[in-house]
Amino acid sequence: MALGRWKKVSSETKFTNKWWSYKVDKYLYPNGSGGEYHYAFTFGSVFIVPVTDKGKILMVKQYRYLNDRLSIEFPGGGVKQKDNYDFEARKELIEETGFDGELKYIGEFNPYNGVTNEMCRVYIAKGLKPSDEIPKR
Repeated sequence: MALGRWKKVSSETKFTNKWWSYKVDKYLYPNGSGGEYHYAFTFGSVFIVPVTDKGKILMVKQYRYLNDRLSIEFPGGGVKQKDNYDFEARKELIEETGFDGELKYIGEFNPYNGVTNEMCRVYIAKGLKPSDEIPKR
C-alpha cells in the first residue's frame, strides 16, 4: 500500500530550536488514504574521520544526556544553516579534537531515516596539525 510516492497535503512546524524543528505533515498514499507523519527537520550534519600521518583514527569521548553515559564517537555535529557543511566540518574537527586538517568529502547518509530528513555528510581529515583557531561565521 505505501510503496508508491506519497503526496504531501500540508506541513506544520510544532516546535523549533537552533538545531532542528519538530514537524507534522499530512499526506496521501497513492491509493487515496492518508495520515500524519511526525519528524525532526534539520539542515543536516557532518561526520569527520580524522586520520593521523601514522594511519591512526581519532575518536572523541562525549557525554550523551539521553543515555546518561559517555560515548566514543567520530567528531561531528549539526549544520545550523543550509549548505554550510564544509564550514561546520572544519569547526567540529577543531572543537572536538584540537586538530585541523585537509578535509575531503566522501559521501552522505541519513542516520535515522524514519525519524528525520537529516543528511549527514562524511569527510576524511588528513594532514592533521594542532589548532585552537575555531572558524567564525
